[in-house]
Amino acid sequence: MGSSAEAPPTQAAQDAMQQLRDQYAAGQYGTVIRTVATSGDIASAPKSMRIEAYKLQAFSYCVRDYAQLCEDTFVRILQLDSGFTLAPNEAGHPQWGPVFTAAQTRAGK
Repeated sequence: MGSSAEAPPTQAAQDAMQQLRDQYAAGQYGTVIRTVATSGDIASAPKSMRIEAYKLQAFSYCVRDYAQLCEDTFVRILQLDSGFTLAPNEAGHPQWGPVFTAAQTRAGK
């Protein structure tokens, strides 16, 4: 029964995630993309935290006009959590809403 519970994130993972949120809020999309790709703390974080990081990375790819990389990242999220959905305000976004729909189709969701 306990195997489905996530271990709590390390302080390093929490710090890395907060830094990532701050970078995203500041419009530092290239830095967000690189941080998610290279951070060992995020890579080893609990699944829910990795999904949030991947979502910010996907949004950053879309904002930078890398639609295929955005879609690939959404597919990665859906592989971790097949029930993942965007919030209504996110799903309606003109850049990543359609890309997420394409990712769902590609992932067979």
